[in-house]
Amino acid sequence: MSLVPIIAAVFVLLVFTLKLPSPNTPVWAGLKAIDWPGSFLIIGGTLMLLLGLYLGGVYEPWNSATVVSLIVSGVATGALFIWNEWKLAEFPVLPVHLFKTSSSSSAYAVTFFHAFVFLGVAYYLPLYFQAVLLASPLRSGVLLLPFILPISISAALTGAYIQFSGKYLIVSRVGLMIMTLGMGLMISLDIEMNWAKLISFQILTGIGVGLNFEGPLLSVQAVVPHKDVAAATTAMGFVRTLASGISVVIGGILFQNEMKSEYQTLEDSLGPDLARLFKGASASASVDLIMTLPTESQLVVRTAFFNALDKMWIMYTVFSGVGLLLSFLMKAHHLSKDHQEAHLGIINVAAEPNQADEVDLSTGTSESQEMRRITPRP
Repeated sequence: MSLVPIIAAVFVLLVFTLKLPSPNTPVWAGLKAIDWPGSFLIIGGTLMLLLGLYLGGVYEPWNSATVVSLIVSGVATGALFIWNEWKLAEFPVLPVHLFKTSSSSSAYAVTFFHAFVFLGVAYYLPLYFQAVLLASPLRSGVLLLPFILPISISAALTGAYIQFSGKYLIVSRVGLMIMTLGMGLMISLDIEMNWAKLISFQILTGIGVGLNFEGPLLSVQAVVPHKDVAAATTAMGFVRTLASGISVVIGGILFQNEMKSEYQTLEDSLGPDLARLFKGASASASVDLIMTLPTESQLVVRTAFFNALDKMWIMYTVFSGVGLLLSFLMKAHHLSKDHQEAHLGIINVAAEPNQADEVDLSTGTSESQEMRRITPRP
């Protein structure tokens, strides 16, 4: 299904409904204000790192000059990006001071691990449906609904709850607990269709994922000055996008290496020519061939896919658990009800007081339940 009509409808809706004050910034001044070095450094560094990880162990040996140079260059470029944002850029793409508190740093880390697990499951669970359960692509999409629908519902309910109560920390932690539990249970999925496990495990994981779209973002927005809210939100989106890309690449590396380790078993059953089609990077592209094999050969191939994906569920469970642990470094804050006009364009805004005050970590509440603006401690 094409998303173009939906995107076009949203664009038209925004044109007629989104009213923002225009700063009338000259075009040339706006272009000069863009952090071009930072933009090129982060794009180049990310591409080199991901490409090096993607090639390593599958297309090229890990110690090959190509892989080593790409990974080292990617890391070095990332270091240059941080230095540029810290020392040189007047309007940095990713302001370094956003990470100066443990609460905001841990919130960004939680976002990274949350997105890493979410995209990994959404990307590789259909592969389990098609390669192990022999579902068609259409049926695979239907089987994914127990994961997708709870995400939408729990995310919507979370927004309403936070708006009503002002509490987001406990929601975030509970969500990470549920997501970790759901991922851990996925390790026990069967090679044959088990409806109870398939539906319940997806629902649990989906609920956990949906509960964590708001909490980390609010944790950051609550501690930064008002002038930095837009930058903090953009940085959160960047971290989420980066985690999504890394998740698919790392998951692909693990899956392809596991399929390579299954090659001997596949060769004994299928012969070298057919087995080669299910080796490494070729495996996911050859899923449609499984249905054309004899029943006994199908079972061998399905078992190989099942074993490879099982290792991936373990990896994503570990990453989810790390995100849960990091969430205990996040701190709860009062959320302000004060409305302030957005700052657009190139302007110099004086330092503003933080929008929050830290409160009890275990409950996410404070001595005063009143939602108010807090003057920061000196």
